[in-house]
Amino acid sequence: MHPDTCSLIAYLDGELNEPLRLRITAHLEDCPDCRAEADDIESDRDWFVVLDAASLPLEAPPMCEGIERLRASMRQWLDQHPEAVLVPAANGSPERTANGLDADSLAAAFLGGRAPSLLG
Repeated sequence: MHPDTCSLIAYLDGELNEPLRLRITAHLEDCPDCRAEADDIESDRDWFVVLDAASLPLEAPPMCEGIERLRASMRQWLDQHPEAVLVPAANGSPERTANGLDADSLAAAFLGGRAPSLLG
């Protein structure tokens, strides 16, 4: 008994009852033609999954949301560490204590000087 294509698909999807699954498993071990067909079905199915995933739109989280979380974290950290010192920023501004530093400036230093254009 050679399984038909629908049976092979059901087999590969794990939809067959135990006795039929065992018979097809044994058959695929002994029949290179059916094994090749099963391999082709798996390959085609993999491509369908890839193509389906590629057709979905990619939605990145808004940049400002990430920046806002960073700024909030920086504010919280500054509140908890009043003794902190900020090293000179990329723009060459002098070293300042965190007590006199706002979260935007700290975020700018953390992001390597890119934050002013990101923070507005």
